[in-house]
Amino acid sequence: MKAHVLTILLATGLGAAAQQPPPTPPPDRPTHEGRTHKHAQDQGAADADTALARQIRKELKETKGLSAKARALKVAAKGGQVTLRGTVATAEEKDQVEAIARRLAGEGKVTSEVKVKKAP
Repeated sequence: MKAHVLTILLATGLGAAAQQPPPTPPPDRPTHEGRTHKHAQDQGAADADTALARQIRKELKETKGLSAKARALKVAAKGGQVTLRGTVATAEEKDQVEAIARRLAGEGKVTSEVKVKKAP
């Protein structure tokens, strides 16, 4: 009996269909885990951007004398371009975090949306 069921499943293709993985989602569409699918040619650039943003965040966190807000700035990188967002305590601190990002990303590759906290 089992042999007949297996023969029927294989003959109709149901056995093979049940073993195939789900289809790959279209590019830039969320998967069921909420992640997006990337083309192979984009993964190298995305990995480099992730590493650059991580390196800048690490340097900000390890720089002595920066306020907690400066150490927690948002750092985004895309295509080698870096964007800094957030608020810092002083204009000098703003200059310092921008200089760190420029040193690591390169001149002309940093956009700063950093604001200086207004005194109460």
